[in-house]
Amino acid sequence: MKNKVISIIQSLLCCVIYIAIIYVTVMLLAGKYISEANSYIDLISTKEGDTQNTKLELGTNGLKLRLEYGSTYGRITVPSVSIDLPLYFGNSLEILKDGVGQSTRAYCPGEGKTIILNGHNTDKMLKKLYKVSKNDIILINTEYGTYRYAVYDMKVITEKDIEIETDSESLVVYTNYPENDVGSTNRIYAVYANLVNN
Repeated sequence: MKNKVISIIQSLLCCVIYIAIIYVTVMLLAGKYISEANSYIDLISTKEGDTQNTKLELGTNGLKLRLEYGSTYGRITVPSVSIDLPLYFGNSLEILKDGVGQSTRAYCPGEGKTIILNGHNTDKMLKKLYKVSKNDIILINTEYGTYRYAVYDMKVITEKDIEIETDSESLVVYTNYPENDVGSTNRIYAVYANLVNN
C-alpha cells in the first residue's frame, strides 16, 4: 500500500513538472505574440453594461482603450490644410461616409504604438491630405486627451506596407491613390507623423 501511495505521488509530481516545463517553454517562445494578441482583443472588445463609448484602463503597458466599433471618439485636425473631421473607431465603408476611420488592427492615440487612420479622397474628406508638408502638425482630439503629431514623410504605398509594431507612437493617415480616383485601388497615399510633446 505504501509503495502504491509513493507511486501516485511520484506520478503527480512528474505531471506538475511537465506542465511547468511546457508553460515556461510556451511563454519563452510565444509570450510576445500572446501579449500582442491580447492587446488586439482589448482594443476591439467592450464590456456589457458600459455606458460610455470609450473605456480607459491603466495596465502594465500603460494606457489601454476599449472602444465601441463605429463610435466617434474624437476629431482629426490638420490646420495647415484645413482638415477637421470626426474620428471613428473602425473603418467600414459606412463609417467612412461620415468621417475618418481608425483601423481596429492598430492602436489608439496614447498607447505608444502605431495609429492607422484612413478616409476617402473626396473634397469633404481627405483630398487635402495631398497638400500636407513635412513638419505640419496633425492634431487628434479625443475624449481622453489631445495628441500632436509632426509629419515626417509622405509616400505612395499599399496597406500591407504599414508597420504596426513600432518602438514609439506614430501616426499613419492615408487615402486613395491616385488623387482623382475615388474608387478602390491597390495603392494609397500615406502621411507619416511622430508624436511630439505639447
